Amino acid sequence: MCLPPHTTHLLQPLDVRIFAPLANAYKSGVQEKSKYIVSYSIDKLDFLEILGLARDKAITPINIQKAWAAVGLEPFDPSIVQGQLPNQLSKRPVTPPLAVSLTIGPTGKTIKVPNTPANVEQVDKLFDWIVEGKNIDPALL
Repeated sequence: MCLPPHTTHLLQPLDVRIFAPLANAYKSGVQEKSKYIVSYSIDKLDFLEILGLARDKAITPINIQKAWAAVGLEPFDPSIVQGQLPNQLSKRPVTPPLAVSLTIGPTGKTIKVPNTPANVEQVDKLFDWIVEGKNIDPALL
């Protein structure tokens, strides 16, 4: 399954409900260790000890169940994530041109250079233009 771009912060249970409590528990562990020491340096053993305690506090069956519920995966409820998405624009967004014209060097030769496609439709049109040599709408160029 592929997730839509720029949505993992809404759809990944770990991002939504697990990593923040884990980070907070780790920070608390570091503060507890360094409470009486002005310049405390964490070595590998301290890191593993603090991380293990933080993991035990943060990654619990209850937190995991809450994480899945928070992203609407279990129980399945897509309205949870859909309610967090921005409203769609009422009119279709302007698509950038498929290619731009560049003037090269002292000869003044003009060539068309493709832009990076922004969606699947533009990828298809670019493929038709480059590989298959099909004519496309001049307004896109």
